[in-house]
Amino acid sequence: MKTYVMDTFCWTELLQGGPKSPAVQRILDEKDAEFLISTLTLAELSAKLHAAGKGHDVHHVLAAVCSRAKTVDISLGIAHKAGQLWAERHPKDNTGLIDCIIAAIALAHDATIVSGDQHFKNFPNAIIV
Repeated sequence: MKTYVMDTFCWTELLQGGPKSPAVQRILDEKDAEFLISTLTLAELSAKLHAAGKGHDVHHVLAAVCSRAKTVDISLGIAHKAGQLWAERHPKDNTGLIDCIIAAIALAHDATIVSGDQHFKNFPNAIIV
């Protein structure tokens, strides 16, 4: 079974019907695939919806995402790996800590990252849509 960690970009593209949404949807439609989502990604989605004046949709959207993806909390091991990744990558390409947490979750679960964020292009386990 293939496992994916989809970052905020993917879920936002789907919600907005953006140009990359068909590529994201093709991955979501894969048979026998499992999807993971960081609790921080859920917080980012909530922030984006509130900032767009769509706070009334937050509960519905987060519930829909959680019905499709298993929520992953940040364990001690994931926090440690994320810090290491950030220390290595941030000085080179300004990779953010949340992106490093997503990468650490993917590594911990032998999963593939799916994103439109170019920061992930240097991660070997990432698909840039």
